[in-house]
Amino acid sequence: MSTTHTTAEPEFERELDLVRETARRCHRTGRTVVVFSTASSAMYGTTEIPADEETATLSASRYGRHKRRVEEAVAESGARWLVLRPSHLMGAGQRTHQLLPSLVDQIRSGRVRVHRGRTATCWTWPTSWRSSTLC
Repeated sequence: MSTTHTTAEPEFERELDLVRETARRCHRTGRTVVVFSTASSAMYGTTEIPADEETATLSASRYGRHKRRVEEAVAESGARWLVLRPSHLMGAGQRTHQLLPSLVDQIRSGRVRVHRGRTATCWTWPTSWRSSTLC
């Protein structure tokens, strides 16, 4: 997907078209669309407190508005979908609570926690991916 340094509208449109086509294909074949979006200030603006799934978006930059359009396109596609808004997905100095270090640790432990708004569901690897229990 695009980067915060991208400002060219043709790049954003090309990417949006690819996402729409992928979402349509997922809808036709019964697959789930998973989009890694952003939890940066591009999506939420500058906040005094940490933003979560219930926080309204305030996309002030072209990049943030584009990310919001991608999320809306997926949501409107008719396909099952999941949008993840990780902060600092990759890079040096990752803290253990951030997405990738946390996910790797959970997979290694055999138990993965998925948050849906204010609730959490756990899956035990690899036996219960289809049947979940609340943590």
